[in-house]
Amino acid sequence: MMMSMKRADRPSILLVAAVAAAIASTALGGPAHAAGASAETVSISAGSAHSLVIREGVPYAAGYNGYGQLTGSGSKTTLTKMVGLPSGVTALEIAGGGDVSIVLGSDGKAYGTGKGSGGQLSGSTSLRTLAPMTGLPPGVQARSIAASGGGFTLVVGSDNKVYGTGDNSSGQLTGTGPRTALTPLSGPAGIEIVEASAGAKHILVLTSDGKVYGAGSNADGQLTGMDTANKTSLTPVPLPDGITALEISAYGNSSLILGSDNNVYGTGDNASGQLGGTRTARASLTILPLPSGVIAKQVSAGNRHTLVLGSDNKVYGAGAAYQGQLGVYTAAKAEATGVVEVGDLPAGVTAIEVSAGSYTSLVGGSDGNVYGTGSNTEGQLTNDATGSYGYYGLHRLSIDVAGGTDPPTPTDPPTPTDPTPTDPTPTSPSAPSQEFNQTAVAQLVRAQVHVPTRAVPPMLSPVPAWFTYAWNVGGTPVSNAVTFTPGPSFVGKRLTVTITAGRDGFAPVSVTPPPVTIAAGQAPAYSGRAKITGNRGAGNTLRVVRMAPGNWTPTPDKLTYQWTRDGKPIKHATRSEYKQTKSDRGRTIKVTVKAKRAGHRTGAYTVRFSGR
Repeated sequence: MMMSMKRADRPSILLVAAVAAAIASTALGGPAHAAGASAETVSISAGSAHSLVIREGVPYAAGYNGYGQLTGSGSKTTLTKMVGLPSGVTALEIAGGGDVSIVLGSDGKAYGTGKGSGGQLSGSTSLRTLAPMTGLPPGVQARSIAASGGGFTLVVGSDNKVYGTGDNSSGQLTGTGPRTALTPLSGPAGIEIVEASAGAKHILVLTSDGKVYGAGSNADGQLTGMDTANKTSLTPVPLPDGITALEISAYGNSSLILGSDNNVYGTGDNASGQLGGTRTARASLTILPLPSGVIAKQVSAGNRHTLVLGSDNKVYGAGAAYQGQLGVYTAAKAEATGVVEVGDLPAGVTAIEVSAGSYTSLVGGSDGNVYGTGSNTEGQLTNDATGSYGYYGLHRLSIDVAGGTDPPTPTDPPTPTDPTPTDPTPTSPSAPSQEFNQTAVAQLVRAQVHVPTRAVPPMLSPVPAWFTYAWNVGGTPVSNAVTFTPGPSFVGKRLTVTITAGRDGFAPVSVTPPPVTIAAGQAPAYSGRAKITGNRGAGNTLRVVRMAPGNWTPTPDKLTYQWTRDGKPIKHATRSEYKQTKSDRGRTIKVTVKAKRAGHRTGAYTVRFSGR
């Protein structure tokens, strides 16, 4: 499942493992497939007033086409094939910005079309056909793409650097002055960038060790901190203690981060409640609460709304709803400051990806179709471009495949069948006669206890019809699923994965990226309001309260206590209560509580006694 990196969306290349839209996982002993043939849609992106979709390696577009962002001329009210990719090159990822569209080709090049007068397509002219973007160093290939509504685009290269072109008025491309070719962004030495996302005047990048950096405008706190000056070099975005980032998404003046604890963190503009809570800007990362029992799998930031794909495979949203972008609208609830469920998919269909645009929301369904809700003034959700607000519920987008329109009326999904247990590996009906052309290597980015590990498959041409995965820890096979979540006993061991790709008529190809060492899980973090009760005086007992395991995230297996006097440990004072002695008179008494969880770093929280 490849996910688009539109103006605010995150790139697919880190967080999904293949170019298919539906991923089938099997238990240990059978392979996991990403079948491009059975679920055709592999990438979606909601732009400002256009929608983009990849189906079977072919890019399609609908909506406003004033600058050629759909290729050709005239706006489209049906998803229509884009033109310009060279013969034999297929589309792997797609990203829609304000008036541009970017396609990642299977040849490792980024192709752009639309408004180019500001250098956002490299060069200085607008285009009505997909054309290669220039500026990457010799030997460096594009691995993922991002397009901003603010007139600039980003490409992450195979050298783990991020390159940008176009507007740089707020320093979002680092340094000063506009760019007319893909140019490397400046920042700390040695960081390996695996993902990038573009807001209106700021960017976010994610590194291989789960850290986040940003550049550009911080006027609304979108890069955190009270200093609203522009950042003209990649600058760290501080995450909560013990948390690493799994995903980033920027749009407008807001930033979203999916944490390793599966919480959604947001900062920046919150004028419509898109970050949750009161409609005031945030200068630090705060959690967007989800319904009880639901954790986040994917996030996407829109202009004034947020989309979250939940662990229940439902779509949730917050923020602006007045054009139907959250699937519902009432005059009294034009904005949702808490999450609401976004519309309904047909019976039997679940959501597998989301993409938030300016005033629309796109959802990729498990049936291979794309559904949308919100503004349709330019036909970006297909069918009638009425000039009205559009759809107030998820509507299936129509697509013109080979000159014939795929009807928009939803149909019942095919009845799922169990895979044959005796031989689940996909085979070609005909003898392999051709070989894949590999344009970029596979990567295994990082591994951490209790965090799903995803592999970046190799870029192959043509697009494979299936992938299988064989995970191995310390020399022992452990799983054949698409992702692998290490348990506590695997800390410090080496993790490898062998990825096999295939397609009818092609010899299967297997690759094994360099191994990674499985890191300990995040340290439990305390979020309660602990205090020490009791009175001063020899013989009086002090107790630390509100320190239950439920006040820590993740929940620890065990809590330990150490009381201190003027910063030095008190011998044998290792329980939740402490009986004072004469030596404590006039001294500073504290207790440090440590939270231990198997396979995780140890968390700690210190409470000072303030009583008399």
